Amino acid sequence: MAGERTTYSEISPEFDPFHTYEAITEKSYIKAEHSGPLQGEVQVSGTKNMVSKVIAASLSADEGTVRIRNIPFVGDLAITLALCRRLGVNYQLDPSKKELELSVGDFTNPDVISDPYHGNRVAILFAGPVLAKLGRANISKPEGCQIGERKIDYHLQGLKAFGVNITDKGNYYSLSLKKTTLEGTRYDLPFPSVGATENLLITASCAEGVSILNNCALEPEIIELVKILQRSGVDIKTFPDRTLKIVGRKHGITPLIDVIPDRVEAASLAIAALASRGDVFIHGAQHEPLISFLDVLQEMKAGFDIQDDGIRFYWREPLKAADITTEVYPGFPTDFQQPMAILMSQAEGRSSIHETIFEERFRYLDELNKIATLPTSLNISTACPAGLPCRFKDANYKHTAYINGPIGFGAGEIEITDMRAGFAAINAAIISSAEVTIRNLKGLYRGYENPVGKLKSLGAKIELVI
Repeated sequence: MAGERTTYSEISPEFDPFHTYEAITEKSYIKAEHSGPLQGEVQVSGTKNMVSKVIAASLSADEGTVRIRNIPFVGDLAITLALCRRLGVNYQLDPSKKELELSVGDFTNPDVISDPYHGNRVAILFAGPVLAKLGRANISKPEGCQIGERKIDYHLQGLKAFGVNITDKGNYYSLSLKKTTLEGTRYDLPFPSVGATENLLITASCAEGVSILNNCALEPEIIELVKILQRSGVDIKTFPDRTLKIVGRKHGITPLIDVIPDRVEAASLAIAALASRGDVFIHGAQHEPLISFLDVLQEMKAGFDIQDDGIRFYWREPLKAADITTEVYPGFPTDFQQPMAILMSQAEGRSSIHETIFEERFRYLDELNKIATLPTSLNISTACPAGLPCRFKDANYKHTAYINGPIGFGAGEIEITDMRAGFAAINAAIISSAEVTIRNLKGLYRGYENPVGKLKSLGAKIELVI
């Protein structure tokens, strides 16, 4: 297929909804250029950050069948379903309805191993269910976006607290139970890590006895996971101090699960509309998960109208500069900051982004500087803004960005450095004055469903070359 120009929307989803993700190679690229104001309506997909965790949580059930609706056809789901096949889990996809039916029973294989090229960080979330049913598991070492060290120490320490032996085998971890079952425990997370909270919550639901997890992340996707496990029969209590109390036991399965709309995709599409001075209604965009994002848009004088079935985002007047600090939920989400940098690039004055979650999340700015008409418009510093608390203080990480707008973008070639930077790159390209080529696409399609097709439907001059 090399050299043929095609978009996801031109590939029939009835046959293979993951065709684009699987077809993308190192030679694939996106071409885009100035498109004028984006106009129209677009549907936000189900959240990438929820669907794989829902599958892992469902596998913790004793037996039964679950129907999962509003699934996003993203690479992460393709990778997760490949893990299910390896385990011996049966499932059926209905692409026309965007539904997945999963049959949960006894596993036949303890190997939760991903292809390194297609790897992500989902395999470790299968540890609890596989250990509970087989007493042992072989888990891929995590891949995923290179946005910092992203160690899984909290996952491994937490699993050990549940009575798990862990041996490093080089490319994977070999896990086994010290006794006959996972045992309820108390574990204090050193930091409210989203992935570790999800993992230990699922593991606690499989364990015998009471578990207390302290300093948990409480993102909307995690609250949905709590509700799903509660409906399955697991006794879970949440406390205001980020504590979860879980009474693990054999439990059933929630027969029907709806994946909530993807708040990161909604914000990314909203920024495309605003940065292009357009007017776009995003069906399915929800108010509550976007509050901190909408707060910043108000400060920047961006236009939006919240409606029952979505949110309209529109250019109202020249944008004002703003300062944000990424924080654990309900603070400003780290996954929003990369697309937000593009909106800030179109504002009058100096904006700043203080990143406190990941150590190396600004590599994408070096790429954007390659097409910026003033290469010094995007700057990165190791210093924290004065007076702000930060766990990276004096750590010599480049974790504060200064964006001097408005910034013009021109012709050139850039690479996507990680998943969320992917949407930042294409948003920069569609407001550039000349054609931009974007490479290293695998991460973008691992996290976003049909990004090129959705932007094209709004009038963007953009195409994917497989």
